[in-house]
Formats: sequence, C-alpha cells, structure tokens
Amino acid sequence: MQNKPLISVIVPTLNRSGMLGNAIKSVEEQSYSNVELIIVDDCSDSKVVVDKSEYSLPITLIHNSKRMGGGASRNIGVTASKGQFVCFLDDDDTYSKDKIKQLLCYFDKYPEMHAIFGKVLGSTERKSLQHEKKVTDFFSIGGLHTNGSLIRRSVFNTLEFYEKLPKFQDTQLHLELIKEFNVLFIDEQVAIWNKDHGHGQITDLKTTEQHLRAYNAFCLFNSYIKDKYSLTPKQSWYMLKNRISLYSKCRSIAPVDDLNTFELLLFKAVSSYVLKK
Repeated sequence: MQNKPLISVIVPTLNRSGMLGNAIKSVEEQSYSNVELIIVDDCSDSKVVVDKSEYSLPITLIHNSKRMGGGASRNIGVTASKGQFVCFLDDDDTYSKDKIKQLLCYFDKYPEMHAIFGKVLGSTERKSLQHEKKVTDFFSIGGLHTNGSLIRRSVFNTLEFYEKLPKFQDTQLHLELIKEFNVLFIDEQVAIWNKDHGHGQITDLKTTEQHLRAYNAFCLFNSYIKDKYSLTPKQSWYMLKNRISLYSKCRSIAPVDDLNTFELLLFKAVSSYVLKK
C-alpha cells in the first residue's frame, strides 16, 4: 500500500502466559511495521503481565474483571482498536513473518473486499477455497481460520462476535462475513496453528462430554443464525449436517426437542446412517 494504514492485532488470552510470548514476538517481527497489539486477558488465574519495554511495537493490555469468554474478549479488543484494519491471533499460535504485508497487498488489488483470509498451517483444507476467489459457500468455512484473516475495521460497526457462544465463535464470525460482506481467500500461508502443544484447546473434541458441550453450543449458534438470517436450502443443510455430526458422537444424552417434525425425521435418519459408516 502506498500509505501505511495502522493494523490492530487482537490477542485474547487465558492462562497461557507461557505461550503468549511467542504470539507477541510473531507480531513484533512482522515485515509490516505500522501495527498496534491489543492483548485482552480474560481474567486468567494469574494476572497476565507484559513488559512493554521489551517490545518495539505499541501494546495495550486489557484485563477483564471477570471471565467473559473468547467472543467477548475479541469484541473488547475491537472496541479498543484504532487501526483501519483488524486481525486476530490466538495466544498459542503465531503469524508468518509477512502475514500482514501479504494480505494488505491483496486489499490493494481487490479494494472491494471487506475481509481477506490466507492459509493457516495446520488447519483443514477445502477444495471449494480457490486462490483469489470470493468465498460464498458455507461449506468453505471449515478451511477459514481467524488467525489467517485481515478485516476492515468498518465491518465491526455492524458485526461482532456473538458473546453467548462458548464455542464456534470463529465459525459464527466467518459465516456472517460471508452472508453480509465480500470475502476473499488467498492460497498462501500466513499463520501457524499450534494445535499439538498438549495444554488443551476449546476446539478439542475427544470425549463424549466435549462433544455434548459442542453440540449444545452449536444448537445455540444454529438458533442465533436462523433467527437473524434467511438461509438458502444449501446453507440450511450446512447447519443441519454439522449438528448431525456432533449429535452422532453424543446422541444418548443430546436433546433434539427444538427441531420440527421434518427436521427431526431427517436428522435421525441421517445421523443413524452416519453412525453405521
């Protein structure tokens, strides 16, 4: 870009002070220099401390007075941001050195875009995501990662993370971006998802209880989306298919009382088929 807009990087953190330093370092070492870092400590057991004198970029550290969740912490970070663009980074992950510079270059090329996502090492790949193509399909969402995004700050004048969601906040944001704004994907690595550090993640789905919590969260997410938007049949199928997948892992204890008769019949038929495979 000919001018160098300020970029706000927002890092929500909870009980991961030992890994937070690597995330901060990856922001500090960006090849693009006009960056502010906003860290939101979601009431960690031990209050997060950052020695700002150790870093060359401006850092704002916010402490939540009570535990509010990842969505609320990101919203707080957005509210505090001053940049023309916003991006997010989980406290246990890192950016590639040219992440911000890469994505800004594509905003120059595609000024009509509101959000641009690059590839994140370790995340799921989707064939429906094509280089320099607009993202319109809900089934592409699994290949998008919040760490890989750069989003115009103006988007958050009308959009925010749904704070009641204990899980799937990223999916919610990405789905609403696709519904309401122009979103582009570039097939270039911009970040690294450190999912194997052994300290547990909100995305973990290893036990029946974790699947049940995920199922309940997705039901809440589903209700929120259905109340807010009119979905196409394909988009409705995306929501139902994901719910079936979660239900099949915890069906003995998962409620389905909010489905209409047709949805319930389809739901049970497809979930039974999934279980037999």
